[in-house]
Amino acid sequence: MTGSLPMERTVFLNGEFMPEGAARLPIFDRGLLFADSVYEGFGILDSQITDFEYHMNRLHHSLGELNIPSPMMRDDILAAMMTLIEANGLAEGFLYLQITRGTGDRSYLYDDSYTPNIFAFTQPEKFPADSDPGRERQRQRGGNRAAPAPLLEHVPQTPLLEGIQEWPRSCSREEWFRITRAIVAGVIADMAEDLNDAELSMVEEHFIAAGLL
Repeated sequence: MTGSLPMERTVFLNGEFMPEGAARLPIFDRGLLFADSVYEGFGILDSQITDFEYHMNRLHHSLGELNIPSPMMRDDILAAMMTLIEANGLAEGFLYLQITRGTGDRSYLYDDSYTPNIFAFTQPEKFPADSDPGRERQRQRGGNRAAPAPLLEHVPQTPLLEGIQEWPRSCSREEWFRITRAIVAGVIADMAEDLNDAELSMVEEHFIAAGLL
């Protein structure tokens, strides 16, 4: 359940802390024009950032894939995030960090002249006692796009959980899809014992539509 928001949060924008109503980005920011940006969400428990190194490694990997330079050093980002958490009195919830390529006249082409924009904000949220922020976020996202219930009943849990252990913390897009597709193929093979041809075909279509086969 999402907690109530303060009257006006403190946000972080390009090295400065300010009330959210004072934060401004130019309309020609490429993050607005082309979604030319990267974001990362950090779970907050007891006013501490969970899995900071993992999320920062993923953020920097994404920046590298898009050839967007990081506008701040890792330690400086951590210090800014902790200041933001304290400024908003956040004990439990999320902190979202976004980096765009920068601002310039609208063009599909870009060069190294752009200066990235970086901003962050917090959002309070209460998690069930037996969950963590990462799993709660996955539950919320998955709840809006669940497969038909009769098919889900046949999905074996163990192969999925075992397969997840194969995912490296950071890898190329091609490697990620290779591992994921191998896991999905194994799950479908296990489901074949419990489904008829029509049901199995429907399951495969769902995975294909999701780009996982």
